[in-house]
Amino acid sequence: MFRTVLVPIDGSREAQRTVVMATDIAKAYGSKLHFLTVMRPVPTKLPEEMRHYLEVEHIAGSPEQVVSEVALQILEYAERHARKKGIKTVKTASEIGHPARAIMDYAARNKADLIVLGRRGLGALEGMLMGSVSTKVVSLADCPVLTVH
Repeated sequence: MFRTVLVPIDGSREAQRTVVMATDIAKAYGSKLHFLTVMRPVPTKLPEEMRHYLEVEHIAGSPEQVVSEVALQILEYAERHARKKGIKTVKTASEIGHPARAIMDYAARNKADLIVLGRRGLGALEGMLMGSVSTKVVSLADCPVLTVH
């Protein structure tokens, strides 16, 4: 029923639960599993608090390198989990842009039959103010969307 399952993740606890659930679904249906992380564009000048945090944590590199490294770690966790559970076809991708739009574009390009995403991720405050990514994806998707609580 589901040939391609798209799983947008952001490193939050809900995203980790989403990885587990989506992996179980992919295993049950023999689906391909696509993990996607979408990062917002990095500001050219980091706020003072962020620069201080990077110094304290001994994180070096440009803001783009730091964001890329975080995205890579998020995707590696998801891929490891899926492979450990026996999923043969796992694809990972990282994009920069507006999360809901990027998810919908990726789903269309890769012919996703199901999107599995957390109800609330790291952007919880923005979600309360402007509407969550999951709400926007549910509204825009041409395929079924499963939101994980």
